[in-house]
Amino acid sequence: MALELVVWDVDGTLVDSRQFILDTMTESFRRCELEVPSIDRISAIIGLSLTEGIEHLLPEPQKARAREVTDVYRDIYFTTRARPDFQEDLFAGMAKILDDLEKREIPMAIATGKSRRGVEAFLKRFDLEGRFVSVCTPDDGPGKPNPWMIREALDVVGADPARSVMIGDAVYDMQMAVSAGVVGIGVSWGNQPPEALKSAGAYVVAGNAAGLESLLDMCPWEGRYVAK
Repeated sequence: MALELVVWDVDGTLVDSRQFILDTMTESFRRCELEVPSIDRISAIIGLSLTEGIEHLLPEPQKARAREVTDVYRDIYFTTRARPDFQEDLFAGMAKILDDLEKREIPMAIATGKSRRGVEAFLKRFDLEGRFVSVCTPDDGPGKPNPWMIREALDVVGADPARSVMIGDAVYDMQMAVSAGVVGIGVSWGNQPPEALKSAGAYVVAGNAAGLESLLDMCPWEGRYVAK
């Protein structure tokens, strides 16, 4: 059974942005003179759209300030990224997997909680522009875990959901995969633990890049995965 589409999450899956996001969120709450959420709470919302994630972090009486915190976050985020000493890397092995899938002519797409501006900066930074048939963000439609982003990619390619995969590090990615009827492959090097990914519907969780590459090469779900 040929693989017809690979949909990628970005933060925590392709790019090692965890500490940058944690630091930026922490500083945003401080500047707004709000109680700073714990690292675990911030990690748990990575993958959601920015404003929705911030709403989750704010206590009920302060949820109306989500837009204010969002604006501060974006200002810090893009100011920091523009610094010449800014450093952010793809996870080890990810560039090779992307190159190999492209050589095999397997279509790839992005489904991310990043803003359109953020994902375009990511693509430019790593010279990935033009590599994906579909790039969907919460600026374009419903955010995760709504299956809209995956369905957009499936429609562009005309791919069979049962022969397509969503690769991500968050429960929202796996929930989105289940809702769209594609195979959810979790990665263990991101923001949420393997147990949470499996509970959210991951068919399997890759422990490293070599394991992920093997999964994509062997398609071990053939004949055993039933789309929900």
